[in-house]
Amino acid sequence: MKNILLLLFLFLSLCACAQEKSYEEYKKGEKGEAVLPSAITPTQAGITVELFKALGHLPVRVVYDTISNCLYTCNIDGWVFKVPIINGMAGDESGFLPPHEHHINYLQGMVYYNNTFILIGNHNTAENSNGYGVVEKCTIMPNGERQWTTMLTTELYPSSGTLFDHAFAGICLSPNKDSVYIASGSRTDHGEVKNSGSYTGLREVPLTAKIFRIPINASNIYLPNDENALNASGFVFARGVRNEFDMAFNAENRLFGIENSGDRDDPEEMNWLRKDKHYGFPWRIGGNDTPMQYTPYDASQDKLVPAEALARNIFYNDPGYPARPSGVVFTEPIKNLGPDANWVRNPSNGQMYKGTEVTTFTGHRSPVGLVFDRDSTLQMPYTGSGFMLAHLPDGGGGYLPNEDSAGDVCQLKLVYDAANTNYKVNTTRLVTGFTKLTDAEKVGNIIYITDLLGNIWKMTLPKLVAPVTNFVAIQSDGCLNRFTFQNQSANEPMTYLWNFGDGTTSTEKNPVHQYANGGSYTITLTARNPQGSQVKQTTISLTDPYVINNPISGNADIRGPKVIQANNMVYSSANVIYKAQKHILLNPGFKVWECVSEWYWWL
Repeated sequence: MKNILLLLFLFLSLCACAQEKSYEEYKKGEKGEAVLPSAITPTQAGITVELFKALGHLPVRVVYDTISNCLYTCNIDGWVFKVPIINGMAGDESGFLPPHEHHINYLQGMVYYNNTFILIGNHNTAENSNGYGVVEKCTIMPNGERQWTTMLTTELYPSSGTLFDHAFAGICLSPNKDSVYIASGSRTDHGEVKNSGSYTGLREVPLTAKIFRIPINASNIYLPNDENALNASGFVFARGVRNEFDMAFNAENRLFGIENSGDRDDPEEMNWLRKDKHYGFPWRIGGNDTPMQYTPYDASQDKLVPAEALARNIFYNDPGYPARPSGVVFTEPIKNLGPDANWVRNPSNGQMYKGTEVTTFTGHRSPVGLVFDRDSTLQMPYTGSGFMLAHLPDGGGGYLPNEDSAGDVCQLKLVYDAANTNYKVNTTRLVTGFTKLTDAEKVGNIIYITDLLGNIWKMTLPKLVAPVTNFVAIQSDGCLNRFTFQNQSANEPMTYLWNFGDGTTSTEKNPVHQYANGGSYTITLTARNPQGSQVKQTTISLTDPYVINNPISGNADIRGPKVIQANNMVYSSANVIYKAQKHILLNPGFKVWECVSEWYWWL
């Protein structure tokens, strides 16, 4: 993260290094103010948002425990808090894991499963000038005791002490719970050397801008700040990510991450994260080349550099910029097809416009809180979708363009692009008006959302329920052994299975079926979605021969099964066509009143 979010993180980190507080002291000293912005507005029907809990701390992560039915949140200085859910309402907040039980004083990531917490972050010095990455596991034993394991630490490496020093931030548990993915963020804006301030001379190091994957049962892994040693360790999953502040698996068990750009007006990224891929940082950001890698570079002529960044000399000519890795093909971000979060700045004239394929989101939205509808508990059009928050620093500060309000929840509908072996995404804004969002946790059809004002919000989406199966069989006027089956099933079935009772089946929604012989047939439809299935049956009868007794005075096209037996009268105004597979029997009751232009045919 960047801007005010990271400024607050760093401030709280320094406070944590200086003095550890008890939970009661913490509540008294840093209670967040409950804020009820009237501007929070769902943009789609069927979505509601309400304040779930005003907290006594500033949460950066939220997770859910299915066994005890409670939420856990954490803040940057290392506290983990418990918020029980009682009859759908939030209970009292309590401190659960204090920072003195682990080695993290700059806590940014947390996952939870099977009574086990995994916390990630950095242990920084009081001056915040250096630190090391840490992954800690805490298993809550049946008797309530905490069993701590240090899963991973890194070699000490310097911090840049800047807003874009992202450290160990994002964490994601694998679907089969055998490993965790850990994002070690960048410590520079665009890979430049720090040319001023207290941290002059710093660039990215081997431990930064990577994603590591380690076993769930890991213990005391040590990662050195050495590229060759890291490559040999087998723990490096992906490279070239600036700061995957959040990662999540979709229903197909594919891993995705979201990250923000730096001070330049490059798009924010969403990436399909795959093993051994390089996502370009610091040479590529948001689908753009980093201009500082090319010498000479004149920042004053760069239309994507905001005036404030130019004034602070963040961008400048950098002849020592590291060379691109040879023989490496960068994997590009996912392209956003809109309709929202797709504003981009024209590098030629500096004008903002809506792009048709932005890689991926409007710059400076600071995407956080990525979750997917993995269990398909949501109604269409949300079934299987992803959901992403936009932090919106300082309620509209930073470099966020006026054209994009951010501070929202967006739906992400991924579409696989086989030609490019990547995804594209349709991004739709669902709720607006939030401020300083940090994380999200999906529980059924509810998404719990945290912010740096000390709130948990409850966003409720339409819930998918099991189908109610129904259909009607419509006999064709022209061919009496042909039926159209009109599906009337409710609650958004996703698959259909028809059995026509004659040994044939179909998976179409509204099939047409023709029977070869007369007889009685039981038609069965099974409609199914991820929440269940239901079966509906009906019986039809086809008579061979097909007997016609009623008189016909108008036009008629009668196509029966094998035999038509006509016992009826046809009036002079009628135009009648009979068709049968074998023959037509004109019984003694059949009469024609005067002349008929056309009245029977054999097939």
